[in-house]
Amino acid sequence: MTAHEFARCFYERWTEAPAPVMIRHAESIKNIDSQRGGPGRPLTARGEAQALDVSHVLLVSGHHWDVVITGPGEHVVSTSQIVSKQLALRSIVSDCLSGIDLGVLAGLTEAEMAIQQPRAWAVFQAWDRREIAMSEFVVAGKESGTSFAERVLGCLVADLRRYPNPLFVVGRSILILCANIVRSEGIFDLETFFHEEWGHCSGLFGRDRLPMGRSTR
Repeated sequence: MTAHEFARCFYERWTEAPAPVMIRHAESIKNIDSQRGGPGRPLTARGEAQALDVSHVLLVSGHHWDVVITGPGEHVVSTSQIVSKQLALRSIVSDCLSGIDLGVLAGLTEAEMAIQQPRAWAVFQAWDRREIAMSEFVVAGKESGTSFAERVLGCLVADLRRYPNPLFVVGRSILILCANIVRSEGIFDLETFFHEEWGHCSGLFGRDRLPMGRSTR
């Protein structure tokens, strides 16, 4: 299936009951250091408190889940472990729910990018300022936006078919991808899926009686 087909399947499942819920990982050392992609890092004390706070929101929401599915990376898994403990659910790590691979920029802080990979950093900045299209955001080893979408959406669709009511814990790039697909009613657009106003959402994302874009930053 293509990214467009997976997007349609994801949206159709989103409109059914029970609707999926996604949580962005809590604050970690990666956020403090402005590190992009790469390996996971520990949560900060504030991040641990955020994970407990969002667990409380879930507990009092009246919703019930059967499993927590989490992407890899220490900060994502740690968030999932806190949430799953509070909700008394098992947690499953899904390697295909990792964030987009930034190639030679992965794991570097913005300051390190400027020094170690100045050309790739310039391309990243041009894309971030919307001076170039996503299709032009090409650096050595980077995963394409379409490949990222096909990998993530394929995994999500499979999990939504496998489990009646999963709760997902993921990174920012996945949360934005899915939020934009919902906003566009099932349309995947390579050039906008990272840049629409949903780009601000950074926390709890759900359809029924749950806040969308609840801050965890």
